[in-house]
Amino acid sequence: MPEIKLKNISKSYDTKTPVLQNINLTFKKGEFTVLVGPSGCGKSTLLRILCGLETVSNGEICCDNKSITDLEPGKRNMAMVFQNYALYPHMNVAENITFALKMAKVPAAEIETRLQQVLAMLDLHKLAERKPKDLSGGQRQRVAIARALIRDPEIFLFDEPLSNLDANLRVQTRMELAELHQQLNKNMIYVTHDQTEAMTLGDNIVVLAEGKVQQTGSPKSLYESPQNLFVAGFIGASKMNLIRGKFLYHKAGSIFEFYGIQLKLPEKFSAESAASMHQKEVVLGIRPEHITLCAKGVLADGTAGLLPMKVILSEYIGHHYHLMANLEENNVDKNSMQNNPARFSITVDSVNDIKVGDTCLFQLQTRKIHLFDAETEQRLPEQMI
Repeated sequence: MPEIKLKNISKSYDTKTPVLQNINLTFKKGEFTVLVGPSGCGKSTLLRILCGLETVSNGEICCDNKSITDLEPGKRNMAMVFQNYALYPHMNVAENITFALKMAKVPAAEIETRLQQVLAMLDLHKLAERKPKDLSGGQRQRVAIARALIRDPEIFLFDEPLSNLDANLRVQTRMELAELHQQLNKNMIYVTHDQTEAMTLGDNIVVLAEGKVQQTGSPKSLYESPQNLFVAGFIGASKMNLIRGKFLYHKAGSIFEFYGIQLKLPEKFSAESAASMHQKEVVLGIRPEHITLCAKGVLADGTAGLLPMKVILSEYIGHHYHLMANLEENNVDKNSMQNNPARFSITVDSVNDIKVGDTCLFQLQTRKIHLFDAETEQRLPEQMI
């Protein structure tokens, strides 16, 4: 299992439009790495550069400290699974899976042995004689994975392989991929725009936007400690609430001021090193599940962060409600809102029967608050707070 390093990788198709800018990444041995980001962020281009289908404008690709930047795609010992499966329609499943080995003139006995192994691993024995037209989307995707698997490559590359599947099949195939990685313990690099796929599959996640790496780390670290506003808003099934306001430093307890409301912040925001942020514009971030519905006067976090809100949307998801709620107008400075309603996304347990139009008391769990510099959009460093 090799370790792959990308050193200062840049790509542009003309001198004015950089697609990738100074990408520095390490793909550790046996790791499942997910490249995630919105459409056009450069993630698929980066994958194609890895396997040699695209050239780099600048930078170097190293495999176990040996440069493979100019190595032909067929000599990189990588196998790629595409979004559109790319199966030969006139061949049956077994023929599709073994085609590359036959072209490489691998002995017939070895081909048959490998075929039986991958058919068993992906539960494809009953489909071996079928043509692609007779398969479901999920079955076609498994055949595409089998075709990569039979080559026994050092590295597997997946380019949005689940995007054509329905919701149930995506979940099932996602589980199969995770299990396959555990069995093989080989490098897998997976591209997706779906952050749920990224969070559930990846040992390591690389968040890309506008051709730049925004943050890398484990799913837990990205979710709990986003380094900038983009990552904060992108990672998480329900987006983090991001509220613009002003930071007011006080030794006795710093304040976040928004819409005329003063919210007392946790003690860590009152450290002397935070004094330089006094009166500066900041963005407060808090996740929907960290806003608590206060029932019958029970408060989860003392008296801090109490906000009366009116529910404008209530979605029943089974085990919880997803709510959209606005701050009550008589509790906010209307002039400061500037046609931008003080709106929060909230997740509460479904034992609470909440309807549109209800006015409820909610509490921000202030210990779960994130603060970002409004100008740089970077997370305020822990040493400052």
